[in-house]
Amino acid sequence: MHTASDLLSKHDIKDAYEFPPDFDQGDLETRAAVIHGELERELGRSLLFEGGIYNQDASFSVAIRLTEKLGASMTCVCDLRFSNFGSLVAVTNEDYDGSAECMKVFEIARRHGFIPIPHDALDRDYDGINGGVFRTWWIRYFDWL
Repeated sequence: MHTASDLLSKHDIKDAYEFPPDFDQGDLETRAAVIHGELERELGRSLLFEGGIYNQDASFSVAIRLTEKLGASMTCVCDLRFSNFGSLVAVTNEDYDGSAECMKVFEIARRHGFIPIPHDALDRDYDGINGGVFRTWWIRYFDWL
């Protein structure tokens, strides 16, 4: 069993900041779209899908906006982000990370070959092979550069 730190280091590629050399944007969006549909069915609400056109200059390409109904409107709880590296996924709200609903979201992602990474592994100083390029592991895999 690999630890989250092992997985982060494994997918860290020298001088590849936004995506690895063999990155297939279409494949990532197709795989994430399947999860999007399943999440909508499982969570019982509409969720916004943001493809690569919305997330340029970033180490992730796809995000699914996880929302909840508050009164008459929907509000964003957090995003499920799909890294361009290694089929890694994470949520943007560390308070949501570990919740019962988050566990369901991560289980669905796992069933489709994605690897959830917890916030505690990402909220650490970046100590990978790209030196001073990234401040944290979160930025390395799940943020705009």
